[in-house]
Amino acid sequence: MSGNGLWSTPTNWTGNEVPGNGDTAKFNNTSVTPSTIDDMFGGQVAEVVIENTYMSTITVSKSLNITDKLTQSGGGISVSAGKQITV
Repeated sequence: MSGNGLWSTPTNWTGNEVPGNGDTAKFNNTSVTPSTIDDMFGGQVAEVVIENTYMSTITVSKSLNITDKLTQSGGGISVSAGKQITV
């Protein structure tokens, strides 16, 4: 994750492609800080990995469905009122 931190911006992701249903969203020391799951993001990924080297917060401004698993060793997650993360 780089650039403006918005999950819906393709150029923010490795490979210039927004993660989707079968993908992993990974955050580490090379990731931009902070990042935001924004209204334009599709809302679903297979996995979210937040490594211990990620030192910022992911803001959930749109509900997120994770179909496999969430692994958090570092950073933080801030969920906006009325939004949720389902795993």
